[in-house]
Amino acid sequence: MSAYITHQEVREQAGFQYKERGEALGDGDGSTVVFTVANIPIVDRNYSGTPVTIDDVVLYAGGTPVAVSAVVAGTGEITASSSPASGSPMTADYDWSNLDETTLGNYIREAHGLVLSRLSEVYTLPLSSVPDVIKLIEKKLAAGLLLDKEYSAGGDGTEDTRGRRWVKWAEKKLDEIVSGGIDLLDSDGNILTQKSGVGIEGWPDETTKDATDEDAGGDVKFRGSQDF
Repeated sequence: MSAYITHQEVREQAGFQYKERGEALGDGDGSTVVFTVANIPIVDRNYSGTPVTIDDVVLYAGGTPVAVSAVVAGTGEITASSSPASGSPMTADYDWSNLDETTLGNYIREAHGLVLSRLSEVYTLPLSSVPDVIKLIEKKLAAGLLLDKEYSAGGDGTEDTRGRRWVKWAEKKLDEIVSGGIDLLDSDGNILTQKSGVGIEGWPDETTKDATDEDAGGDVKFRGSQDF
């Protein structure tokens, strides 16, 4: 199953999504169509979860947006659909990150696997809809694992790092979901489909003490017929 979160969401949570707005790229000369930004690689900034596209950058000529026909994320090259007029100050808006995408993807998959493993104890998978609380848990878990394993200062494992706090928080929320302390709801407020046997109701319950003796109600009693 695909992860419930995008790379961008985890980069932002972990603090590795950097925004450049109005970066100067020099002036147009009437013939140049390719302009190169200073920071690479360019990354997704519209939560599409796909490789970088022309929708992830905005190129301006004299403050006016110009059409973009191509983006090369790794080199930072943005290609205008036509050459801006000579003397036009060129600027660009984009996001970038120095976080390795392969490494990030590995932690997202690890977090997703952990979330699925715990959810499968109670809920039928795949979920018919993914509540925001699950997305938040997976995002903090992935970012926490990343920070704790790749960027913590090390030590004996007792230091309360930011990443470790997020991992502990996510694990606690998953425990609450499995124990029934948190119900997962769809957009209509209905509890998502649970596995057979979860949440079975039986008797005696809170109504037992008020039922008649004929219905085996009243105070809880223990009966035995064996002589000792």
